[in-house]
Amino acid sequence: MLVKTSNILMKRIEKMQSRKNMFLSENIERRYAYCNLNYDNTDRLVKSFVRNIAFGLVPIDVCILHGISEDSVIAFRNRFKQANIIDDFIMAEFIAVVKQSIGWDELQKACPTEKETVCAKNVGTNLIRLSKKKREALTKYAEWMTTVQVRLYLPNILL
Repeated sequence: MLVKTSNILMKRIEKMQSRKNMFLSENIERRYAYCNLNYDNTDRLVKSFVRNIAFGLVPIDVCILHGISEDSVIAFRNRFKQANIIDDFIMAEFIAVVKQSIGWDELQKACPTEKETVCAKNVGTNLIRLSKKKREALTKYAEWMTTVQVRLYLPNILL
C-alpha cells in the first residue's frame, strides 16, 4: 500500500513538473508539446489551448507567434481572474486566430477518420506484433496529434 501511495505521489509531482516545463518554462529550449493518444482529434485541442492562455499556462511569446497581442492576452487573463469565467466572445476570437495560425483547415484534411481513430486508440500496450492496419492507423493518428500540439505550443521551432 505504501509503495502504491508513493507511486501515485511521484506521478503527480512528475505531472506538475511536466506542466511547468511544457507551458511555463522561460527557457524556450526546455519547452515541449505533450500529446496523449487519448485526446480527441477535434478542435477541442485548439479550445484547450485557448483556455490554457486564460489560465496563464501559455507564455505570451507563444501567443504573439500566433498573432495574439500581449495586451489582448493580458486583458483576457484579467477578465478570467476577475470573474473566474472565460469570456466566450474573446475565446471565439482567439480560437479563430489560432486556427488560422496553425493552418487548421489544412490539418482537417489530413485528420484521421473516425474508424482510424478508434483503431489507433484501441492499440494495446502489450508487446505483440501489430497488424499493418493498426500500425498505419496509429502512425496517422500520432502524427496528426503531434503536428497539432507542436503547431500550438511550439510554433517557434517551425520558424
